[in-house]
Amino acid sequence: MPSDLPALLSAALIGTERAPLPTPGPDATGQAAARINRDDPAGTLLARAALLTLAATAGRQPDPPAPPPTLPPATRARKPRPAPRGTSRT
Repeated sequence: MPSDLPALLSAALIGTERAPLPTPGPDATGQAAARINRDDPAGTLLARAALLTLAATAGRQPDPPAPPPTLPPATRARKPRPAPRGTSRT
């Protein structure tokens, strides 16, 4: 499915006052985008970008979950040595 998003991004970066809105493509999403007309060119650009973004991501499978972090090997707590007989630990 060809996307008109790069052309819309270019028009958004240049500005709708200095660049004309790109003509939507002939595919189904382009035809739907061609029907979107707002009072101002910026509103039309944003609405068309929203439609094309939704169409591009609809039905997309989510990314697989990240693997769990690897933990360092468990270290056992060392028992304190017993005090020599005849001395006290205080």
